[in-house]
Amino acid sequence: MCPSAIAQDIEGIEQAAYADTLLAAPAVLLQPPPALMQGAGALWGVVAGIQEHGWSGFFNQVLGLGLAAPATETLVDSILASHRDAHIPFLVALSPHAQPDQLPRWLRDRKLVQQYWLAQCYRTVEPTQAPVTPFDIQRIDAADAMRFVRIAAIGLPSALHPWIAALVGRAGWHHYLAYRDGISVAGAAMFIQDGVGYLTWTGTRPASRRQGAQTALIAHRLHEAGVYKCRAVVAETFEATRDQPGVSCRNLVRAGFHVAYYKALYEG
Repeated sequence: MCPSAIAQDIEGIEQAAYADTLLAAPAVLLQPPPALMQGAGALWGVVAGIQEHGWSGFFNQVLGLGLAAPATETLVDSILASHRDAHIPFLVALSPHAQPDQLPRWLRDRKLVQQYWLAQCYRTVEPTQAPVTPFDIQRIDAADAMRFVRIAAIGLPSALHPWIAALVGRAGWHHYLAYRDGISVAGAAMFIQDGVGYLTWTGTRPASRRQGAQTALIAHRLHEAGVYKCRAVVAETFEATRDQPGVSCRNLVRAGFHVAYYKALYEG
């Protein structure tokens, strides 16, 4: 149902990164353990026990609804019930390409609220020379995983730090720390699958913000994507409206990305 190769790249890599994140959850971290579900091309997670509403929505996402095949009201009800029966806050990221056209109305009729947008940013990749920046950017392994989480996973509840740390060193994942004067000041990650990179988990220490660390990390990951023979890189940024792109979106545009489309973000 996606009308273009760009949309297929975006939806495919986002689903793959989300699915692998849930699969990486340490077995003893949450009870019951996270569940990954699929139906008619849609993918969603059921992760109970996260008290923070915003983070519950992050880990309990519905992706790809109405793309591979038109959604049905039965499917929508089944997905919503898997969260509502367990009283779990969740998010539905609805692509403008989703079908049928009644799907947004079905979500509103079921008391989901759409207030925000997700900008889907995309750019092609060509091999480049390693960028020169004021930062020493290093790919890290599991030994630095918790340091990465404390910098890049801003606001993540400390009880969930081992979960995101478990992604470091996992197949397909590339994690980086930016150092200045020998001190780690910022972090960012990239997930690669089927020739597409996905930029995620970015953060900078408060005292080091607005000094270009994230711009340097974007440039470094684009170079790395070329090294790993990616044809494209995808990034997603949270926007309050479609008319006022935030700082993250503007940084990506300066790095050669364009906004392919916006997803409507429904809260349940």
